[in-house]
Amino acid sequence: MTEAGELPYYRGLFEGLRRLGFVEGQNLQIERFSGQGQTEHFPELAREVIHVSPDLVFVASTRLTFVFK
Repeated sequence: MTEAGELPYYRGLFEGLRRLGFVEGQNLQIERFSGQGQTEHFPELAREVIHVSPDLVFVASTRLTFVFK
């Protein structure tokens, strides 16, 4: 998940953040978490992410979105 990544929704996220003045490594810190496609670990992953109290959670999986919800 990087600005130069292959997936268009990641590029779109970073482009939108940049337009708002947020640039990773300058005034933006991004922590990346992954369930590595193992849906049985999604509840644990969601708890781990929420534990760090992020300002924003970007989820790229519909199934994981429901777990966070």
